[in-house]
Amino acid sequence: MHKVINAVLFQLAWFGFVAGAAQGSAWWGLIPLVALAAHALWFPATRSSDLMLGAAALLIGIALDGSFARLGWLVYADGAPAVLGAPWWILAMWLAFAWTLNHSLTYLQKHLGVAIALGIIAGPFSYYIAGRAWDALEFAGNPTATLAWLAVSWGVATGALVLLARRLAKLALAAPVTA
Repeated sequence: MHKVINAVLFQLAWFGFVAGAAQGSAWWGLIPLVALAAHALWFPATRSSDLMLGAAALLIGIALDGSFARLGWLVYADGAPAVLGAPWWILAMWLAFAWTLNHSLTYLQKHLGVAIALGIIAGPFSYYIAGRAWDALEFAGNPTATLAWLAVSWGVATGALVLLARRLAKLALAAPVTA
């Protein structure tokens, strides 16, 4: 049940941020994001890992989405404050994604190829849906090239985050138990 709750909260956060950004109210995603954070961080065994994965995902999001924005390949709706070009609500979605890796997507830690394939397919698809169905972003310039770069970027990013999650899980298992 834990994995289902995690997955549902992630999807609600994604939907809230995307639908909200399209309406100029990206904050709609904050309620499910806070619920997702509380749920993910409730578990002491993965809390430290979830926090580190969140920090890594934020840095990746700033680098990738910030680059796509600064290059003019993606134009984000909402006019929300941005960090080096990446709007805060996109970064919040990166954080939400990180909080699935030890929970609803923990399977990926044992299947790196599946993780990379998921990033290659689901990453660009999410942007495409956010743009086409919700008007939360716009593909400027050549949409096919942008989607190709999103696929490569998300494949690498997902693989890197899953490798980090795997490494942090091994470190947690090797850590001495303290009373």
